Amino acid sequence: MSDSMQFDENELRRAAQQRMATGQLPCEPQQHLWAGAGGGQLCSLCDRPIEPHQIEYELQFNTNPTTLYRFHRICHQAWELECIR
Repeated sequence: MSDSMQFDENELRRAAQQRMATGQLPCEPQQHLWAGAGGGQLCSLCDRPIEPHQIEYELQFNTNPTTLYRFHRICHQAWELECIR
């Protein structure tokens, strides 16, 4: 992850709580999970681009229609911690 991009874990966890409470993010087991180089898409938690030199987690949920969420590694971790809380 780029040194110029700073993440605050507590802030990310609060954002995850808020987005789950408002329905912007699910809190359920994903159907599929892929990880790889970022493609410039926005992170579903922090709204910042996931750059090619960063790891991108892409989650697919069994909803209708199928919904994909993309996260930076640390954003995915914060989201997971709040889901199991």
